Amino acid sequence: MVRHNPPMTPQRWKGAGIVFLGIAALLIVAAVVSVLVVAAPPTVPLNTAEYEPISASLFGVSPGLLRGVILGAFAGVAFFLGLTCFMWSGMAEANRQRAEILTELTALRTRADHAAPPARPAEPGA
Repeated sequence: MVRHNPPMTPQRWKGAGIVFLGIAALLIVAAVVSVLVVAAPPTVPLNTAEYEPISASLFGVSPGLLRGVILGAFAGVAFFLGLTCFMWSGMAEANRQRAEILTELTALRTRADHAAPPARPAEPGA
């Protein structure tokens, strides 16, 4: 059985762009919160016997800062995907409008070609 997948309309592209921009906003907030939690001074003295991940300590970067950078990178990707969806929506709408104009002009041209030739005006002095 063949599945019918309708093409993405400009409205659907706009909807996808809004979703990507929403995801980008949430990721930006998560990245800022992650970095600010690391930058805030601890209110409770740290226990030196706590487990610290080896992978983060090898880089000399705290896990919260690394998490914030990664979330920021994903936020950038989602933001530009949203902008691309809006651009694609505009291109699809412009192509649709061009196709409508072309069909109208083709119909007018065909009608004009099949019409009787216009009568020539009488030449002066004849």
